[in-house]
Amino acid sequence: MTSPADEELLAESEAVLRRLHNRVGDERFRRWPATHREAFGAAMADMVTHADGTRSFGPNSPVPAWVRREFDGRMGPSECPSLALATTGEPRDWSRLLADHPEMRLTNHYYAEPEPGAILAAHELLRDCGLEPWLDVELELNLVGKQIVPDAGAGALYTPHPLPDDVRTEVTALLGPNARLLLDTPTGRGDMNGWEWW
Repeated sequence: MTSPADEELLAESEAVLRRLHNRVGDERFRRWPATHREAFGAAMADMVTHADGTRSFGPNSPVPAWVRREFDGRMGPSECPSLALATTGEPRDWSRLLADHPEMRLTNHYYAEPEPGAILAAHELLRDCGLEPWLDVELELNLVGKQIVPDAGAGALYTPHPLPDDVRTEVTALLGPNARLLLDTPTGRGDMNGWEWW
């Protein structure tokens, strides 16, 4: 027998999936495995929104403790028509995070160039120069066993600092022609310099 709280979560999960289905259409919706769709609906229904608008994984979501430590209270709502659980963008040591947790993958959210290795190399170059870079990342649903370990789908790389000419040239070469260079671009975090490929 299910509790009223369980029934409420199930109803919200079904509503999440209906909205996604209506947004992407039947053909695309069915490309995602049913287990992934169900896990996404349940995680989104369980998501906690804080007073400041940030989000955390809910208590019923099968998320490893390290994912909660890294992302709870640092996520915002995703607007992507996909199995994106949230968006996150802040200075973060992605090299350490990915090395410590190889079950989490860095991807290009759009599955095109630049390649994940180039994205990480560009991020590290900016970090090494003290430019406090941050990746604009969609946390895409990924299941490792029965746990949610989101993939980090990067769509942009920013810094709040001016870009020295040599650094700008090197990062632009690393990221390739699909990454558009933007200088003094207004974002939700203030004016930024960087590259976008979304």
